[in-house]
Parts: sequence; C-alpha cells; structure tokens
Amino acid sequence: MLTFYGHIASSRKGGCALLYFNQSNGAEIELMSNEQNSLFEEEGLKDGFTIVEVAVVMAVLSALGSYAIPNIINTVKLSRIEETKALMNSYAADCLGQYRISTDINEFNTKAPENLSQKKLNTLGYQLSPNGGKCKSLAITPLKKSDKDFLYEMQFRIYEDDETGSVKIFKGATPGNNPNPRSLSSCRGWAGENCGLSPEALAAIARNDRISKAKADCATAFQKKIADKHSGPVKTWRAPAKGNIKDEGACTEQGTCLLNGSEYRTCEAMEAARKRLYGEACEDWIKSVKSDPNYISPQGKGRTKKPECAGVQYWFHTGEVFETEADWKDKDEKVKLLKCEEDLKNKKSQQFTGEYVIQPKDGIKEPCGDKYYFCKGEALNSADYQNSSCVKKEEIGGGDKKDDDNQEERGGGSKYKEKAKGRDCKGKGTYVGRSGERCCTTRPRACDTVRGYAKRDTRCGCPAG
Repeated sequence: MLTFYGHIASSRKGGCALLYFNQSNGAEIELMSNEQNSLFEEEGLKDGFTIVEVAVVMAVLSALGSYAIPNIINTVKLSRIEETKALMNSYAADCLGQYRISTDINEFNTKAPENLSQKKLNTLGYQLSPNGGKCKSLAITPLKKSDKDFLYEMQFRIYEDDETGSVKIFKGATPGNNPNPRSLSSCRGWAGENCGLSPEALAAIARNDRISKAKADCATAFQKKIADKHSGPVKTWRAPAKGNIKDEGACTEQGTCLLNGSEYRTCEAMEAARKRLYGEACEDWIKSVKSDPNYISPQGKGRTKKPECAGVQYWFHTGEVFETEADWKDKDEKVKLLKCEEDLKNKKSQQFTGEYVIQPKDGIKEPCGDKYYFCKGEALNSADYQNSSCVKKEEIGGGDKKDDDNQEERGGGSKYKEKAKGRDCKGKGTYVGRSGERCCTTRPRACDTVRGYAKRDTRCGCPAG
C-alpha cells in the first residue's frame, strides 16, 4: 500500500520530481519527473500555427459554409412545405367528410375546415388567400414575398364529377417565377400536372365552378319547393353529358313531381296519389272553368283549387286548359297571330288609306304591332306611300295660290321663291328653305304634315327626326 507523505524532491539535473513513500518499508518511489513530461519542457512552448495556415483553414471553412448553409436553410423550408402539405391534406379530408353529410350545397360552400388555423399556417410561412378559406375552395400563399422562390401557392377544391357523380378533390399549385428545383419537385408531388396551372386547367376550374353553382341553386330551389309543400312538376338537376365539355348541365323539368311536398319520380304517380286523396273534385272544377270559351287566365297566371287540386296550377285559354305556363303562352301567341292576320286582311278589304298599327300590337310575331301605310287597301312602305296618289297636294307642299300663306310656314309658296336671291329655282312647286339659302330640286314635301319626310330630308328647313 502506497501512502503519499507529500514532498517534492529536486533532481540531479536541476529539475523536480513528485515522490511517494512506501509506508511499510519507507522506500521512495518517483512517479513523474519533468524529464518524463514534455509539458514542462521549454522546447514545447515554442510549437503553434502560422498566419498562412489559419487563413487557409478559414477559406476552406467559408467555402464549405457557403455551400452547406443555403442547403440547410432550404432543407428547413422544404420540411415546412411538407408539413404544410400534410396540414392541407387534413383540411381536405375534413371538408370531404362535411360534403358527404351535407344536405344543402350552398350551406356547405360557406363552411370551413373545423381545425383550420391561421396561426398554424403562419408558423409554417403561409397565410390564407383572400376569399380562399372555405371548404369549397381553400387556398394558401407564402407569408413573405422573399420566400416565393421556394414556397409556392397551394389550393384544393371539393367538387362532384359530372361524369361519374363521385365527389373528388382537385389540387393545384402555383410556383414562383424562378422556382428552386427542389421546390418544383415538391410542387409536383402535391399537384401533379396542375403544378403551374395551364390555361386548360384554369378553364376546367372555371367550368367546375359554374356547374357547382348552378347545381347548388337548383338543389336549393328544389328544397324550398319541398319546404313550401308544393304540388306539381319541379325542376331537378340534369348532369352534363359525358365527354361534352360544352354541356354544363341544366336545371330543368325531368318528370319529377311533388304532392304537398312529397316527391314522386313521375307526375303520373303523383296524379294517382292525388286522386286517391281527393277523387274527381279537381276534374269537375277544371271542366267548369273550361266551359267558358272566352275565358283567358288573367296576365297568364295559373289557378288552382285547394285542397282538391293539391296546389297544382292550371292555365286556361279560350276553352282549353294547360298544365305549364309555357304551353299557355304558346297558345296565347297563336291566338294573337290569328287576330293580327285577320286585322290586316280587313284593312285591305276595306280599301283603307293612311297609317295603321296592326292589332293586337302586343303580339310578338309579325304582323302584330307593325306599322303599315295603306293606299286604298294596298300596303306600302313609307317612301312609296309618300309618292303615292293617296297623299294630298296640300300635304306635300302643292302650288295653289290660296295655299301660299300656308306654304310660307312650311317652306313653300311664291313668297319663299322670291328669297332665292337670284338663284334659278326651276320646276313647278319648288321652294327654298326657311333660311332662304337654297332651293329644293326634288318634289317638295310638307315638313309639318308628312311625318316620314321630316325624318329623311333636312335641307329645306325640316326638323331632324
């Protein structure tokens, strides 16, 4: 057993040594001397690096840092993108679940993912796009403009495929103007071919949005009919034809009918249910209205008898009954057209002369509402009528002496001819304008009495039409 007694002995060479003593026999043991430990040698204190060596090391470290540090930063950004993609996928799954249980598409379009967090997106370097925080269309953009070379815009949309009827998720992304290759690869991993939306993809998005809105409006109108206990034909959604991108579907009547708010696949089934409830009471009422051959539904509004007709609307026209307003309007136009043709025929047979508007003028088909110029029963246009024998001389600026005073007011007569100031106004019945500047070389017409002429010629003082 060794026991340290504690003295340091000097060596023969002028150094020093650390000694231990053996307790049993008192022998000294030299454990370490400065001859054995170079740390205490003066020569060791002279070792080190030169300035050149330090500069070379620093240059190498700088080169490695300039390459490694940006990659490290981009790796951090890429990890944030991947976390953002996972977050967006969770939002999409949440919205997909809400769509499947939703009964009102318009209401669904106002909903957002339940766990949507702006703060969470901000920590990842993103923010919600304006008007892009709903399940119908959720989009995010980089929070800082300086990050747009690496971070890219992401979006997804929930829609119903017009060919299969299944609910799908559309993913899109828009990289920056000069995207990093690693960022571009991540973008394609999220959106595939829709990374950098092409014009075709944008057109497809717009088409899906139009279809989605029209379908939602149709569904809302249908649900309102049910809530109002409506009876009769109703419009339902017709999906676009497969493979036809020009067809965007339509909300139209396809045979579905309601009876007091209950839906029937066919109107025949609804009619059978109505008869079981009310018997022939509705038919008897319809017959009584039809019995009046002169009765026409006022202003084209339908009528019904409650509760016997279960709220189903009917339109009546001169002894006929119609179940849709469109059929009633078609009948009404046909009746008006017959009346207009008969009115035109009567004017011709009566040798009528003058202007006349064919009645009833509210008809939409020719000749209803058209203006005709008749000369002894012959229908003429305005110009031919003005030149016809049916227009009186005094109406076209005739040259009788007794009418000179009246001609003066219309720009004709001998007194106005004197104002020509030496100009040669040849031809019978010619006259100068009200300002006396020129003669009219065509057959004079009375501005104040012949309506059509005033609209065509202003040279002789006739006011513009």
